[in-house]
Amino acid sequence: MHRPSARLLLMSMLLLSLRACTPFFLLPSRPSLRSLPASPSSTAPRLPGTLSHSVSSLASSADSTTTTTTTTTTTTTTTTLPPNVILYDGVCNFCNAWVDLLLVLDRSSPPLFYFAPLQSSAGAALLTEIGKEPGDLSSVVLVSRSSPSSPPSSYSKSSAVTQVLKLLRFPVLSPAAVLLSSLLPMNAKDKAYDVVARNRLRFLGSRSTIDRLGDRNEDRFLS
Repeated sequence: MHRPSARLLLMSMLLLSLRACTPFFLLPSRPSLRSLPASPSSTAPRLPGTLSHSVSSLASSADSTTTTTTTTTTTTTTTTLPPNVILYDGVCNFCNAWVDLLLVLDRSSPPLFYFAPLQSSAGAALLTEIGKEPGDLSSVVLVSRSSPSSPPSSYSKSSAVTQVLKLLRFPVLSPAAVLLSSLLPMNAKDKAYDVVARNRLRFLGSRSTIDRLGDRNEDRFLS
């Protein structure tokens, strides 16, 4: 068996002696645990940027959105019109004098007649309801109803005057109205009415407003 030479042994021993005598700071350093890079598995998983932003926006929207339910109650007011409404020219003094006379003669309770100027909103609405043009001032009009839910009946010109006299039921006026209505033809009565209507502003003039200022019977007028 081949034996190592004395020179080889001597060199090996010398190298071992030198290594044992080398200072520790000259030896190659071992990596520190603190300097090691963090393992990917040690960090918390993160969502992609777009998905993370979307999730956070949805959460914020859900927290800040409040649903409010508003209940709207519609109240319908039904206006019951009087059974007999006389529409007249509100600026005509002769027509207003006729209204004043009816206010004195109508002593019924509740009253037989209520009034509205043809130029008023109530007058325009009633004219439309009976098929006339709003603002038609050609004639006085009586709008009558047998009940609040029934369709209206209308009388104009001489027929309106005659019907008003009938409804008043005065011992003299009512029989006279019936007799006049039965004896005279309609055309003759309406022609006589038209003559008076065309000259109504010449009789007593006109006024600048349809309002009856200071009238104690203001509850008898529709506006």
